Amino acid sequence: MNTRETLIEELQTVSEANIRAELSVHGIHPSDVISKEILINILAQVYYGEE
Repeated sequence: MNTRETLIEELQTVSEANIRAELSVHGIHPSDVISKEILINILAQVYYGEE
């Protein structure tokens, strides 16, 4: 498992509010209707870029 996959797996246990807070640190403020799964993928993209 690569580090991106590890991050995604670990973020499954983190609250949606905490993921949104981490995204806001990076200047990203997604709509409230965006699902946790999509938020996780956005955060993984922030850290590891496009795959």
